[in-house]
Amino acid sequence: MERDFEGKRARYTHELDVDAYCGPAICLDIKVKAWELITDKHLDDACKRANFDPKELKNGMVLVLRTGTHLLYDDSKDYYHYSPGTGLRAGQWIEKYHPKCVAMDMQALDHPLHTAMGNNGPTRMNLPGRTGRTICQEYIDQYGEEAYSWFDREVFIKLKGMDAYMKEYGKLEKAGEWGTWEPCHKYMMGNGIVGVENLGGDLEKVVGKRFQFWCFPLRWYMATALWSAAWPSSMRKT
Repeated sequence: MERDFEGKRARYTHELDVDAYCGPAICLDIKVKAWELITDKHLDDACKRANFDPKELKNGMVLVLRTGTHLLYDDSKDYYHYSPGTGLRAGQWIEKYHPKCVAMDMQALDHPLHTAMGNNGPTRMNLPGRTGRTICQEYIDQYGEEAYSWFDREVFIKLKGMDAYMKEYGKLEKAGEWGTWEPCHKYMMGNGIVGVENLGGDLEKVVGKRFQFWCFPLRWYMATALWSAAWPSSMRKT
């Protein structure tokens, strides 16, 4: 997003204080299957199992989401095409509790079908899956068109109408954004929340625990994203 929800220009990485990337953290164990869409219910469940009150996130905390996808890290369809991921409901949950940074062990801050790998964004690649059919069609084959519609603006409007679409994705559309295109990204960036993708390292050592999170960005002037820097340089328990 070029501007946040309040209309201020989004900041470049060099404009953020180092504190935006570091601090006390909680690692939530998210119980999902491959390709599953992470919702607010998954996040509430993970908080309950960790005996953690999400209201604490507003105290300058970093939220780490662990699904186990990092254990599959590779240049493969398993890791990229069929990853679980967040979307609208998770983005709204993050906005509500407002951590200063959210780090995830998945290929992006959104489910792959919310990205250009599916039918979103200017490129709208709709990549082929394991069967040779597109991943969008594979998802429909497996879960049905209604479940898929959450990832596709045109299909959602066709099935449920514009009013229903605007009820769900209207905040993003009113901000000039394509609602189904990376909604969790936009709920985070629109609220000044830093995002970290492809988290790995010693993540298994801190699952369900509090710890100190350190992620230092490259010194890159006017950068909007630093995927290659999206790894904590160290993690230690408190």
